[in-house]
Amino acid sequence: MSEPPKSRPPAHRSTPEPRSDERTAQITSPRSSQLVEAERSGPCDAVRVSNARVIARLVGVYDADGTLSGEVGYWVGARLGRRHCSLCEITHGTFRRRPEWDACRAGLPVPFDTYHRNDQPDAVRTAAAGRCPVVAAETTDGDTVVLVGPAELEDCAGSGEQLIEAIERAATDAGITWQSS
Repeated sequence: MSEPPKSRPPAHRSTPEPRSDERTAQITSPRSSQLVEAERSGPCDAVRVSNARVIARLVGVYDADGTLSGEVGYWVGARLGRRHCSLCEITHGTFRRRPEWDACRAGLPVPFDTYHRNDQPDAVRTAAAGRCPVVAAETTDGDTVVLVGPAELEDCAGSGEQLIEAIERAATDAGITWQSS
């Protein structure tokens, strides 16, 4: 009598394959190529990666000082064509903030705070390495990343909508996502 054929042991997998009804799974992070825990709220929902870098706040830094003499000097210099700040052109008109910018800013899922060269947060100053104007993202894991530099701000040509598009492109390229509400 012959012996029954021996069954092969199942192939070893480094991570279990998730079933469609499981709420968590392991996926590879595009940023680090490491396995990370992910969570699904339903079988057809997008996966939310639990340790992805997430934007908590955006910080814009003007190429001008926030002192009275700095503000007046910039305003006069800009009128005479001697001073220029492309972030100022996006956010402000001749005398006050642009309503178009306020609308763009209100549509963001995170705060967008602005500072001047002389009063910017130290982490942004370090990340920008002396460059102004810039827009940086502070992430929920404590990183500060410059997303938009002087050249990209200039390319926005005074448009808040183009700035938001530049921020979104740069965040995607850096592997940073928006904070979900």
